[in-house]
Amino acid sequence: MNTYLSKITLKVLNLKESENFYDLVFKYLPLNKKEKVFNDIHYWSSFGLMLSQQDDIVHMTSGSNRIGIVEYSIFISEKAVVDKIYQKLKEEKYKIFNKVEYYDYSPGYYSFKILDPDDNVVEFYTTD
Repeated sequence: MNTYLSKITLKVLNLKESENFYDLVFKYLPLNKKEKVFNDIHYWSSFGLMLSQQDDIVHMTSGSNRIGIVEYSIFISEKAVVDKIYQKLKEEKYKIFNKVEYYDYSPGYYSFKILDPDDNVVEFYTTD
């Protein structure tokens, strides 16, 4: 049996900034569909990502004490695509959390982590 996460909804502080970030990311990943539903942005790929404007509750930004998603990972089957996304996000001056490289904790694990506009840690990774 295979199980996997199929959809993430992120409340964001600035919908336009987040849309720009994820538009850039999905330029390098297979995107089946992008749509606006009411005031939200929906991306459909091998998973769903919904962006929703944060305006109904207080946003907590105290590092690991934040409420909601703090980090998530996206698997990419090709190392070259991981490298392309890393270079583009770095050129666009997004905050690098961990540089792109192989990590010792898992053989063949190649990844980088970056902060999205709301300081969520987004990891892009592949394995040999």
